[in-house]
Amino acid sequence: MPETEKLSERMEDVADAAERKASHVADETIDRLKHTAERKAEKGQQHAGRFIGAIGAAVEAGSSSFDTDGYHSIAGYGRSAAKMIRTLSEEAENFKTAKIVDDAETLVRRNPVVTYGALALAGFALAAFLRRQGGNGEFHGRAK
Repeated sequence: MPETEKLSERMEDVADAAERKASHVADETIDRLKHTAERKAEKGQQHAGRFIGAIGAAVEAGSSSFDTDGYHSIAGYGRSAAKMIRTLSEEAENFKTAKIVDDAETLVRRNPVVTYGALALAGFALAAFLRRQGGNGEFHGRAK
C-alpha cells in the first residue's frame, strides 16, 4: 500500500473520530442546556403564577372594600376580574414548559450549524454591548 493511501486512511480515521467526538460533545451540551432551560422556565413560571395570584388577591381585597363601602356593583366587577385573574394564575402555574424546551431541542438538533451561527452572532452582539458599557452601567456609545 503506497504511503499516500495510508496517510489518506489515517486522515479519514482522524476526521471520523473528530466528528464522533464533536457529536458527543454537542449532545452533552444540548442535554445540559435543556435541563438548565427547563429549571429556569419552571422557576419563572412559578414566579409568574404567584405574581398573578397576588394581583388577583389585591383586586379581591379591593372589591371587598368597595362592597363594605356600599359600592356593590363595582365590587361585583372587581370580584369578576379577580376570578379571571385567579384562572390566569392557575393556567400560568400549570403551563407545560417541557413542550417548549423539547421543541427548541428539536430545532437545535435539526439545524446545528444555524444554531451555532446564531449563538456566535449573539455572543458577538453581547461582547460589543458589554464593550460599550462603562463601569457605572451607563451607555458609552459613539455620538452620531
